[in-house]
Amino acid sequence: MKQLRWLFVHLFMLGLSAVFSALHAQEFSLSISGKSSSSLSGAARDYFDYWIKPHAGARSAAIRIYDASILPQTGDVIYGKIDTKTSFELFRFSDLYAFSDKRLTPKPADEAKPLASLSVLDEEQYRKRWTLFAQVEPDSLGYIVRVRASEGNDVNAFKLAATDLSEPSLQSDQWDLIGIDLSIGTISLPANYEVQLKPYFDDEPPPALDVEGEEGATIVLKDDFGNAMPISNPTPLWKPVVSGETNHWGLSISRSRQYNYLTVVGIKAPVLWNLRANVSAIQSPPKVSILQLPGNACDEVRFTLSEKRFAYTAAQALTWIAKLPNGEKRATGDTALIAFGKPGTYDAELWIPTQGKYFPKVWIEPFKVRINAPPVAKITADRLVLAPNEVATLSAENSFDPDGNRLRYEWFVDGAIRSTQPTFRFSSPTPNRYAIALRVTDNATNSPCISATDSLVVRVNSQPYAEIDYEPEFAVEEPVEFKAKNVQDSDGDSLRYEWSGKGIVSDATKESVEIVHNQHGNYSVSLRVRDFSGVANSSYQTSASYRVNAPPVPRFTLPKLAAPGDKIRLSAAASSDPDDRNLSYSWTISDGQAYDERDVTIEFAQPGDYTVTLTVDDGHGVSNSVQSLSQEIHINFPPVPKIDAVAKSTVARQTFSARATTDGDDENLRYRWDFGDGFTAEGIEVTHTFQKSGRYTITLTVDDGRKQSNSVQKTTHEFRLFRYPTARFDAPTVAEPNKPIYVDA
Repeated sequence: MKQLRWLFVHLFMLGLSAVFSALHAQEFSLSISGKSSSSLSGAARDYFDYWIKPHAGARSAAIRIYDASILPQTGDVIYGKIDTKTSFELFRFSDLYAFSDKRLTPKPADEAKPLASLSVLDEEQYRKRWTLFAQVEPDSLGYIVRVRASEGNDVNAFKLAATDLSEPSLQSDQWDLIGIDLSIGTISLPANYEVQLKPYFDDEPPPALDVEGEEGATIVLKDDFGNAMPISNPTPLWKPVVSGETNHWGLSISRSRQYNYLTVVGIKAPVLWNLRANVSAIQSPPKVSILQLPGNACDEVRFTLSEKRFAYTAAQALTWIAKLPNGEKRATGDTALIAFGKPGTYDAELWIPTQGKYFPKVWIEPFKVRINAPPVAKITADRLVLAPNEVATLSAENSFDPDGNRLRYEWFVDGAIRSTQPTFRFSSPTPNRYAIALRVTDNATNSPCISATDSLVVRVNSQPYAEIDYEPEFAVEEPVEFKAKNVQDSDGDSLRYEWSGKGIVSDATKESVEIVHNQHGNYSVSLRVRDFSGVANSSYQTSASYRVNAPPVPRFTLPKLAAPGDKIRLSAAASSDPDDRNLSYSWTISDGQAYDERDVTIEFAQPGDYTVTLTVDDGHGVSNSVQSLSQEIHINFPPVPKIDAVAKSTVARQTFSARATTDGDDENLRYRWDFGDGFTAEGIEVTHTFQKSGRYTITLTVDDGRKQSNSVQKTTHEFRLFRYPTARFDAPTVAEPNKPIYVDA
């Protein structure tokens, strides 16, 4: 049974005294095991070398040894009496080793002479005390302290330090203390603590190592990012560069027993160790809550932590790394804004720096970043034009989110929200144009581009309107234009006209039509205007009633002939009107006479041809309301008898001529003579022989044969017949020119 009593450990660490308590400073030491000791105390080697290497410009140093001797009745003694001597020898580095390319090459040491030496067993003067071993001057490569143990079975725990000459124990920052392989011990290391050692060249790949004496302790290699690697074969897990950062590694010893000695040696070659050990509590990755907040653009995300800054990150900034297809993007700080370029899922890491530890230098918190693809809003509608109070069903069924996220729906009408369902039923009693907008929003929390909109206009149709411009009454056979007026459609739609009714003789789809009726009567026409929207109120119909007037028919009788002064009765009683009895009458005669009665009596003063016109008016004021009938009448010219005859004569046989008689109308006159002696004759010229002398009134009666009151006219001629002797003479009936003739009475 191994009896162990560990010395308290003093940390060879600069700058950490404020971090670790005095107890912690006694948990790590160097050690050397007697050649007869068990392998539980580490590998029993002839010696272990420690390189004391100066920095450029280093001052003189004192090499000091702490607790150089074995302490009786302590854990240094395995069993029995103390029988193991420890010897310390100081050599120039160049006497024992050659150094090139970070590699040591041992030299034969047979002729090397130590500069100083110390051999101890259990002397009181070396117990728990710092002993000056040697004073050294800076040398190019420094010195080697070689520590050996005799054949005993004890283990000696000790410390080395290269201090300033005036400093009794504190390791100088101008000299490095380097272990060539490790022979170390831990004492009372708490279960939640670890000892960390860095290789002197920590940017080199970790070599395979061999450990003896670990006795259940956990000994692994760790890198800057907290990744553990098996000590015997770290290569498969080693990453020399992580996210562009050079990786480093070191040794971690944890879960050690109360007393534990062990050795760590390179399998292929000695490993150089920086003996400034770090003893600290084992830290677990912090539990952080990363907030992904919207950035300024669709592909930007602003990262931050929901917690306040950790105490152990106070001196260093957080690092945010986005893994992009073409490389990485980095940002530092409590918050970071990173643009990812396009939608997709990306790997990202938060590097949380540690404090007071060799490794990990950072904790890596991996996380996923989903760069949101904005949703696509798409409205489908079963109709875009409605009648008032009709319903349009609008659907967002064709909207989608490229990322497959659930969508939230918001429907707006003229900017006011109306529904949050995938389907929206819209109606309005008021004709107008309504701006319908759909906004779809996905559930992404890290993007400003989480919504999309689509819009359309739904029109609640305004019913068209029209009136008919028309003549309420017109004549039979009269073409009349019926025209749409006050045509309105507040939506500005094109309109179609549809006329219907009897009498339309033109295109019934135009703004106006022509109507003609050949029968009088009351009629109606309808006009329907359509706006092509196809909704319930897309048309408006109006109608107009009108009357087609029958013309009055004037009728009257008039003799063809009359004489001046004849009383002629005119009557329009025979006139008629198929659709009206209330007629007005007027008479006009070409000699200027005019009358406004149905029945009148007229006469003519002068013979001649006259026109009598009857005008009948039905009072409707249309084109055929006034009808006229004209007839001609001839007022007979009386014959003017004239007698051509001598007034007196002694000759009983007289000729009477009426050839000078005139008649303005006719030459076909009848002449009748009354000679006043009881005898008459007829003809235009007559000869009458009176039987006795005396006074006679010759009467000529002329008849024009027209049987008018002035057709027969008379005139007289006074003739006086005297009785005288008869004078007679004879004369030749033929004579020669220029020759006298002879007459005889």
